[in-house]
Amino acid sequence: MMDTMLILFCVMRKMFAESNAEKNDVYYVTAHIVRAISALNQVLFAVNEEYCLNEKKAVGMIDRFNTHPLDYKDKVNSIFAAAGTESANACIQLRRLINEVKCLLLNGNPNLSEID
Repeated sequence: MMDTMLILFCVMRKMFAESNAEKNDVYYVTAHIVRAISALNQVLFAVNEEYCLNEKKAVGMIDRFNTHPLDYKDKVNSIFAAAGTESANACIQLRRLINEVKCLLLNGNPNLSEID
């Protein structure tokens, strides 16, 4: 249940970022991307039954978990690299990453397929 709520939160943040990507408000878009990635991190920590004590090094830790998107850290870094100059591209990458995490979780929760 909590995973579903966090994925829904990610999707909402992605939608806010996407709807503002072309409005030249890098701060606002990036803030929503940060919130979405933070929630994805929490989902992946929970799925792997690990505690996320703080966000420092969390993305790198996820790449060592049993269940995680391939090259998670590289994908997150790519999203943030694009966020400052190519907000729309960053949003596309974020959408893909959220979908990857949803696919990892689908086996245990078929309701996630309805969240976009």
